[in-house]
Parts: sequence; structure tokens; C-alpha cells
Amino acid sequence: MKHLICRVAAATMVAATMSAPAMADELKFAIGVPANFKMVDAMRYFEETIPERTNGALTTRLFTGSSLLNFTETFPGVRDGIADMGYVVPVYHRAELKESSLLGDLGMVGSNIVVMAGAASEYCLTDAECQQEYLREGQVMLGFTSTAPFRLISKMPIATLDDLEGKRVRSYAAFGRWVEKMNGVQVNLPAGDIYEGFSQGTLDANVHPYEAFVTLSLNDVAGYVTDINLGALFVNALFNTNLDLWQSWDEETRLAVMDTAAEGIGRAVAATLAEDIAFAEKGLVDLEVEVIEPEPAMSIS
Repeated sequence: MKHLICRVAAATMVAATMSAPAMADELKFAIGVPANFKMVDAMRYFEETIPERTNGALTTRLFTGSSLLNFTETFPGVRDGIADMGYVVPVYHRAELKESSLLGDLGMVGSNIVVMAGAASEYCLTDAECQQEYLREGQVMLGFTSTAPFRLISKMPIATLDDLEGKRVRSYAAFGRWVEKMNGVQVNLPAGDIYEGFSQGTLDANVHPYEAFVTLSLNDVAGYVTDINLGALFVNALFNTNLDLWQSWDEETRLAVMDTAAEGIGRAVAATLAEDIAFAEKGLVDLEVEVIEPEPAMSIS
């Protein structure tokens, strides 16, 4: 991963002016998901490790959920300096992040989330246009991680195409197009609104990993999951950094930030995969979630 990181340094150096190292800066880190998401392991690792890596010049304060910025606010918030670093989901900002969103649209073509996150990171860290679309928005992208594979979480059993027809399914990008192809109805909602959608009856189902039963408390409002691997969203930019702040750091500080971010991303995707396996093996049973086997016609292969 380090050779990819060095490419980021080279790509952004042209936009950066060299200056003295940051002096005991506390970085405000907007995450946008609850603290119990495995992705947050990456930011915790960064928070614990970066002071030593920078000889105390940098510390980090994590803001999870919407305590600083929610998902949709984080992208402009990092640009405007409301947050110094943030977890950005490109598919929420398709007009500005076309290259990254294109990668996200390929989410249904692979099932190995570790490989897909690595491949997506390599592409964006080595492709000039992918880097520039972040720089134009006042931030530096330092790599992607992946969600666990998406399944179909629902209020009622969905095993056949007839069961899915007409159902209102929270989904987006390629996953939303799959829903429409299956004669379902795509509903666009931020992750934080899914619980309310189920509670109020505006949603019948949701495309999400198993972990949403716990992290989004969906176990209270949806008791079924159709066990179909729909692929994953592997363009989750965990460590987007405000460009002005980036420019204030010397090369040694940048390399410390990039190395620590890359290590955090690796830990997060491994933890996400392990958690998904644990849900499949026993976690869903413990939650009393009923697993529905889909008919072959629902397969994406």
C-alpha cells in the first residue's frame, strides 16, 4: 500500500506549499456513522497512533453520528474546514465525484471486499482525474474501504420475484437499478433515515449488510433478510483531508498521515469482513432474524 500512498504525495505536492510542521493541532474528524460501525475502527486506530507518528504534533477528536456533520454534510464540511478530516461517501455526491461514483456503480461485480477496496483505492490514487475531483473540492482523498456485502433486509419474507414486485426498497446506484429491474421501487434515503422509514411504513425493504440489524437498530423494525449477495459499496473514503490543512504540513507529516490512514483502512476492511462472517455463522440466529433463501431468478450472477 505504501507505493500507492507515495503516489498520492506526488499527485498533491504540486498543489501544496511547503511549510513548518503542524504545531499540536487537534484534528476534528467527522465520521457520520454511529460508533459501533466496524469502519470506525480505522479512525480509532488513527486517533491512537497519529500522535506518536508525528511526535505529538497531531491529535484527533472523533465525532461519530451527526454530532459534527452527517453523511451528506461531510463532503462540503471537509472542503470548508468545518471538519479537518471526514468519512465521505462519493455516491452521495455524484455530480462532483464522477470518477469515484463510476467505481461505486461497479459494486455488484465483485464479492471479495478486501480485493475490491484495494483495487478501487489503487485506481483513484493513481488516476489523475480521480485525484483532481477531490482537489477541486478542497480536499485530499487517502483511500477507500468497503462495506460488507449487501443483502435484502425486509419487514416480510422476500424469496421470489413476485414477493419483491412493487416493494419499496431503500437503495441507490447500481443496487437501485437492480431493484427496479426486479420490479421493485427504488427509494432514496440516507442511512440515518432507514429506521424511521421502516417504522412509518414508507419502506418495505433495505439493501444493506447484515450489520445494519445492530448498527442501525433495524432488528427492532425488520425481522427478515434475503440471503443474496448483491456486492458491496467499496468506495468509502474514510480519511478525506482538508486541502488547506494538508498544505500546511511538511512532507514528513503528510507521509505519517497517509501511512496511518492506509493501515487504518486495512484494519477496518478486515474487521468488517470478520464481522460479516460472524453474523452469517451465528449472529443472525442470536438476533432471531429469519434468513430467507431466494429463488435462482433473483440472483445477480
